[in-house]
Amino acid sequence: MAFNPGFRKPKGLPQSPADEIRGLISAGRLDAAEKKLKLLRRTRPRDADLLNMSGVVALQRTDLKAAWAHFSKAAALAPDRQDILHHLGEASRLTGQWDAAATAYRQALAKGASKFTTWRGLGLALLALGDATGAVTALEKASAGSPRDQITLLKLAEAQAAAGEGQAAISTARQALALDPASSAARNNLGVLLLNGNFPEEAADHLRQATDLAPDRPDYRLNLAAACRAAGLMEEAAGHYAEAIRQPETPASALSAYASLLETLNRTEEAEDLALQALEIDPDDAAALLTRAILCRRGKQYQAALDILEPMEGRTDLGYELATSRYFEMGTNFDRLGRYDDAWLAFSRCNDIHDRSDIAHPMDRDAFFADIRNARDIFTGERVSRWPVDIADDQPAPVFLVGFPRSGTTLTEQILAAHPSVLATDERELVRGMAQAASSILGRDFAYPQDIDAIEDRHIPAFRQAYRDSAAALFGEAIRGRLLLDKLPLNIVHLGFIRRIFPEAKILVALRDPRDVCLSAFCQNFQLNTAMIQFLTIERTAEAYCAAMGLLLSFEKDLGLQTLRFRYEDVVADLQGEATRILTFLGLDWTDEMQGFAQKSAGRAISTPSARDVASGLYTRALGRHVNYAAQLAPVAADLAPFLRELGYDDGN
Repeated sequence: MAFNPGFRKPKGLPQSPADEIRGLISAGRLDAAEKKLKLLRRTRPRDADLLNMSGVVALQRTDLKAAWAHFSKAAALAPDRQDILHHLGEASRLTGQWDAAATAYRQALAKGASKFTTWRGLGLALLALGDATGAVTALEKASAGSPRDQITLLKLAEAQAAAGEGQAAISTARQALALDPASSAARNNLGVLLLNGNFPEEAADHLRQATDLAPDRPDYRLNLAAACRAAGLMEEAAGHYAEAIRQPETPASALSAYASLLETLNRTEEAEDLALQALEIDPDDAAALLTRAILCRRGKQYQAALDILEPMEGRTDLGYELATSRYFEMGTNFDRLGRYDDAWLAFSRCNDIHDRSDIAHPMDRDAFFADIRNARDIFTGERVSRWPVDIADDQPAPVFLVGFPRSGTTLTEQILAAHPSVLATDERELVRGMAQAASSILGRDFAYPQDIDAIEDRHIPAFRQAYRDSAAALFGEAIRGRLLLDKLPLNIVHLGFIRRIFPEAKILVALRDPRDVCLSAFCQNFQLNTAMIQFLTIERTAEAYCAAMGLLLSFEKDLGLQTLRFRYEDVVADLQGEATRILTFLGLDWTDEMQGFAQKSAGRAISTPSARDVASGLYTRALGRHVNYAAQLAPVAADLAPFLRELGYDDGN
């Protein structure tokens, strides 16, 4: 950090002692400068210029306390000197005196200071004080004064993120990275912002590069691990956590983050050990406490879990993810103990936090319903009747597994994935990716689904190949000779597009009692997107269910799909019987390996909230769960009644 010791006299004039000292400071001869300053200050103790230079020497020696004392005295003697006020701001900031720093910087600017470093210092102080909006303003002025200063841009991005300007923060971080693509700090900062903005795949790409550039930075590797986890790359994430905690003096937060991941991977003993290690370092580590509570719940120690979770009430350091997870866990444990009113209250509080979050704020909450309306309007029976049904090639079409979320799609996927001839996709966006490839295939702009008629029969092979290429990129050789099971529940909306590209594809439709489906969706701690944000109130959940399932019923009638319905309740009651029925539809035979699906899924990374439940095998506690919440579901009973009758779940069944 550069400090200006003062102005030199023009050449040709006699050099004063002060000028000589300035020269010594500029030359880095700090011992000689300090010796002369001490001699001069004995006779001139109230000389602001000497005190200022003494402060500069102290700062360059990193004696921050002495520097601040010198600048404070100098500023009191020369309150109009902008350079001294700037130096006082710097010393105050570096000693953590944020209010004093902000005051000194403002005074310097009021006296005419125009250096970008003064604006930057003010921005940093305001950011530390929690005034993100003021920090953005100051750092924008600093950046305008030095647009190629990478540090200023990185701090501006941080301030924008703190002010809730996520997209602006990402844009600014990209500008900073463009100034020096080899900067590990810029790569890391952009990666973190992308991760917080819910772009985990791109975040992981940048964080991998940051870690390659600075392999000795465990904080970068921890950020990479978090991004990989968010992107569903669980095993890679585990590897990065394992590497990061090998470093000396591993913080509790790293141990607890790794413990949390291992719990989701069903490596419960390792997770317990790491959580306890984290709590030895920091007994209040919230993530470690939460992991221990989850492990208690998984061990059916419901009250023990609540004994961990309830004392965390009122903590202000939990953050969004931990706060929502805590209430979700409390609700789940209350439910298992039969305390249904308490459970509903906890799930509601979880959803309230989601609803007020920075992630929820910019989302278009009507986009989900708009997509359903568009699909209904465009994929009509009349239009689909003009499409060929016999365009199969020499490769089997994928099987699509759809249903409303929480209808048993993950359970069914994992049962079928235990068959050696089946490869499950674990909710990858392959169909949406195929739509995104349309512009390239057609050689023109393509708006999906409005431009569906632009796809001619001759284009179909290219779309099918684009789908298969995406699958091959994800699964490699594992896909060879196996039937691809594309499970994404709300591909309901894309069944018309699927019918256009894969008319021979078989569609598995998961059903479950609509009351249990809506209850389970409301009581789940989903990552928010335009679909999951509908589940934050029971009324909106039921509205989303009626819209999606209404579309499904319409498509079953109009699109000429090859569908097989199955009921979650029947799968739980007769695993082999229902699985055999599904396998027969797919042209496969039952194998005894499928009976052990739970053991297989326990060793597999599953990205959905059902992962823990599936790993524990079949259970009946979720059947008819709605009965325990009849009062809470009463407001949506009339909306769901037609679907109860249509799907065979009316009260008489």
